[in-house]
Amino acid sequence: MNLVLMTTPILAFWQNNSLLAATCFLFVAGIGSLLRWGSQLWGSSPQWLGTLSANLSSSFLLGLLLASDFHPTTITILGGGLLGSFSTFSTVIMQTADESSNGNRFTAYTYLLMTIGIGVLLAFIGLEIGNR
Repeated sequence: MNLVLMTTPILAFWQNNSLLAATCFLFVAGIGSLLRWGSQLWGSSPQWLGTLSANLSSSFLLGLLLASDFHPTTITILGGGLLGSFSTFSTVIMQTADESSNGNRFTAYTYLLMTIGIGVLLAFIGLEIGNR
């Protein structure tokens, strides 16, 4: 195979800064995951309160970010990488199931509804604030 044909995709990858973007994405995703883990271990509160605070703050910040004038790559890196790894819906479902199976159904369903309802509201508020 021709060496030029083999190296062209690699050169295009470097020229488009895709490697830099992917590296930044992975780096901030690691930071987001560590921040969420820390929020779940914070104080003597139940873990679901840390998850709730991470998800609600991520929703608001994502709304702000989407309303910004940042470059689409920056929005992808910060929104998908940092905020996507800082927030988590799978943990919400797991914690809801745990609370429900422990007999705390009111807490479980209130937690689930708060995560979804207030999260959407905060994302909308973030969009509105960001559009001003």
